[in-house]
Amino acid sequence: MKLLLDLRERLGFALILVSHDLALVSDVCDRVVVMYGGQIVETGVTADVMEAPAHHYARGLLGSVLSLETGAERLTQIRGVVPSPADFPKGCRFSDRCPMATGICRDTAPALEGTDGHGYACHHPRRHRQREGAGPMSATAEHRPIAELSDVHVVHASRGGGMFSREKVYALTGADLVIRSGETVGIVGESGCGKSTLAKVLVACNGRPPARCRSPARTCGR
Repeated sequence: MKLLLDLRERLGFALILVSHDLALVSDVCDRVVVMYGGQIVETGVTADVMEAPAHHYARGLLGSVLSLETGAERLTQIRGVVPSPADFPKGCRFSDRCPMATGICRDTAPALEGTDGHGYACHHPRRHRQREGAGPMSATAEHRPIAELSDVHVVHASRGGGMFSREKVYALTGADLVIRSGETVGIVGESGCGKSTLAKVLVACNGRPPARCRSPARTCGR
């Protein structure tokens, strides 16, 4: 990890870290992206997201790690199971597991809101004051945008209930993200949430800067 960070500092490339290790992400990343059910549910400056997560999934994810590190008698768990990517609910995809969910959560998908330094997709976020001086890396010549996603979807077509039937598996839905040169961005979330898919799309979009990927849907046969 030290070698990668040294090379990033010397060469000015962006580093995307897909990981379950929240302690490592907190230590080395400038920004963090929290994913759930193929969507970005929270993103921002690492210190802001780690110290004061607004989305209740991000809070549960961090609580699980903290309960392990502090040796708590009971492990903090997020109740329920991740919904099937072939059958996501129409509202917030975390609503069946969220302690704060109401009718609007089950009926209407929340949009990503907040600030450039800390955004979240939640109808009932836990709001905090942003730290003084917190904000995204400015788009200077040294930190120019090199990849930009705007409402990107990745849908896999896989065999379903019969030999000739196909079902759609939504690996990535409505992704909006900008990656700048010289920064390290951590992508975290449970297995199967779309972390690797998001990273692969970012790499595929990385042509001559600024590379932009704007696509209503991309379907991949499997």
